[in-house]
Amino acid sequence: MDLLSARRYLECAGKLGFTLRVRTGTLTAAVRLALEWDAASVMVDAVAANESALADSRTPALLTPAPGSHPAPVLIRPPAP
Repeated sequence: MDLLSARRYLECAGKLGFTLRVRTGTLTAAVRLALEWDAASVMVDAVAANESALADSRTPALLTPAPGSHPAPVLIRPPAP
């Protein structure tokens, strides 16, 4: 989703009273947009570029693991009868 579409989406959702929870990935502009709309939380894949914007806000940031940094989940199946 491009930034203009994301802005419209957040604007509409906010006006309708939805709690805004935003997954930004590594896009600094998306983090700033989420903070501009006072999102309840922001999920980010990298913090370095976003530290100052996040540190100056009341919005909690959730740091997600980078792809490939953890093993794939293993599905455990019950033993066959």
